[in-house]
Amino acid sequence: MPSRCKVRNWSDYNKGLCKRGSINLYLSEKILLKWKNAPKGRGRRSYSDSVIEMCWAIRVLYRFPFRATQGFLESLFNSLGYKNWVIPDYTTICRRGKSLSLKLPVSIDRSQPIEILVDASGVRIHQGPQRKRFERRRDPDALEKRSEHEGWRKVHLGINSDTLEIMSIHCSDSSVGDGQRMKDILDDIPRVKRVIADGGYDSGTSYQAIYDKGAEPVIPPRVNAASQKGKKGHLLARDKNIEWIKERTNLPDPKKAWKVAHGYHVRSRVENTFFRFKKSFGNNFLSDGDDNIATETLMRAVLLNKFIQVASPVSDII
Repeated sequence: MPSRCKVRNWSDYNKGLCKRGSINLYLSEKILLKWKNAPKGRGRRSYSDSVIEMCWAIRVLYRFPFRATQGFLESLFNSLGYKNWVIPDYTTICRRGKSLSLKLPVSIDRSQPIEILVDASGVRIHQGPQRKRFERRRDPDALEKRSEHEGWRKVHLGINSDTLEIMSIHCSDSSVGDGQRMKDILDDIPRVKRVIADGGYDSGTSYQAIYDKGAEPVIPPRVNAASQKGKKGHLLARDKNIEWIKERTNLPDPKKAWKVAHGYHVRSRVENTFFRFKKSFGNNFLSDGDDNIATETLMRAVLLNKFIQVASPVSDII
C-alpha cells in the first residue's frame, strides 16, 4: 500500500505559494538601477543582461509572446510611475535571448558532493502549417524525411535529491539518446557522490561518464542483461548489480528487491520535477529556433529553482 504524507509546514508553505506570483520576485531594485542607468545614444539602447533576463522571466512565467511581453512591461512601469523609462522592444528581447547567459540559482554549497537524480522528457515545439508549407517549398520531400517525432525536443535534467533544485539542464534533438547527455549533466556539477537514473541510462556511455566523475551509479540493468565479467572498469558497478539480482532469484521480484535495497525509488522526485516543469509552463515551448528554445529551457529551470526556494513543503509519512 502506497505511503501517505502530511505537510507539517502548511502555513508557511501556503504563504510561499502565494509569494511565487509576486512581481518583486523578478523585478528587484538592483535590476531597476541598471535599467535606469542604461546608456542612451543615437543607436540601440544598451541593456544589461539582468534586464533582458527579467524580460525573459516575465515572458516564460506568464507565457507571453514577445510583443505581449513588451506591452505588459510598458503598462506595468506606467502603473508604477516610471512613465519615462524605455522598455526593451520585442525584437531586442528576442535577439538578446539567443545569446543570454543564465545561471541556475541553488541554495547549497557547490563544493559538497551531492546525490543526483537524472531523467529526460519531451516537450513539443510549435510547427504550424505556414512552416510546413515553407519547408515543402524548400524541399518537396521534407515531410517524408522528417520523422514523426520532429515536432518536439528532449529536455535532460539533473536535480539534487535533497533540495529538489535543478543542478543541470540541457535541451537536445529528439533523436539524442538519454545516456548521450549524461556527461554534459555531470560536467555542470562540481562534485557528485551518487547518480540515480532509470533503465534508459543502462548504457556504456552513461556508466563511463559516472565512472569518470568518481560517483556511484544506481541504474537498474535491462532485462536479460549480461555481465562483462570485469572486462571494463566503468562497468564493474553494473556487473555487481546484475550478480546481485541473479543471486536472489528465489525472491518474488528480484529487481524490485534491488531497487528497494539501493534506494532507487527516490528517483520519483525527478519525475515530479518534470511534472512541475510542464504544469507550470506548459507542454509546448513558446519559442521557435534552437537558440531561443535553449534559453527558454534554462529560464524554466531558473524559475522552478526560485519556486522551490520560496515555497518548499516539509512532510512526514503517516
